[in-house]
Amino acid sequence: MTLANIDFYRNIQIEKFRELAGVTGFDTGVDIDQIYPQLKDAKAIAELGVGYGRAIDELLKRGFEGKIYGIERVKSFVNYMEKEYNNENLFMLHQDIEELDLPKKVDAVLWLWSGILEQNLEKQRDSICKIRKYLKTGGKLFIEAPQDKIKFVGMKINKHYIRVEMDWGTLDAYMPYEEDMHLIKEYCHYKSLEIIKYQSTTGLDRVFYVFEN
Repeated sequence: MTLANIDFYRNIQIEKFRELAGVTGFDTGVDIDQIYPQLKDAKAIAELGVGYGRAIDELLKRGFEGKIYGIERVKSFVNYMEKEYNNENLFMLHQDIEELDLPKKVDAVLWLWSGILEQNLEKQRDSICKIRKYLKTGGKLFIEAPQDKIKFVGMKINKHYIRVEMDWGTLDAYMPYEEDMHLIKEYCHYKSLEIIKYQSTTGLDRVFYVFEN
């Protein structure tokens, strides 16, 4: 996460966060549906940028029984998750993605709901490389992002840059494309890169970049 965006999340209320999930079509876990067949048998996964627990909720609803390491920079969200979730398999870590330090290797890392867009291309590459050392052999990194067009929330400044302006703050974002991900896959020495395209329930064109270690 870029430092310039941190106040956007410190100031957002949980209910506003939930409203955004509804507007953008992620409140039903449609993104988790795309990848759950590859996650259901994992012994341990990590999610980068847990927020209010939307994705963790969806994993648990689908019967996921492995360990979950929740990475979250905003302390109020960490506190919320620790209070709301009484689950012995959920471990919350108050960390920034750029300072990731998992206690053990995992089968999968989830970077969902455009989280990668909060870094510029160089930092995206560095983070993707760093994540690889926390993946078991054959483990996968799932990165979820828009497919070019932006609707409902935010506006494109140019091909790569997006700005989201809300009552509680402004978020600046950088959109990578498929060609960028292929170059990062080679640079970071991942085994393979799978592309999964889908739509949110409100018609947003989305994509998963799935890196295999």
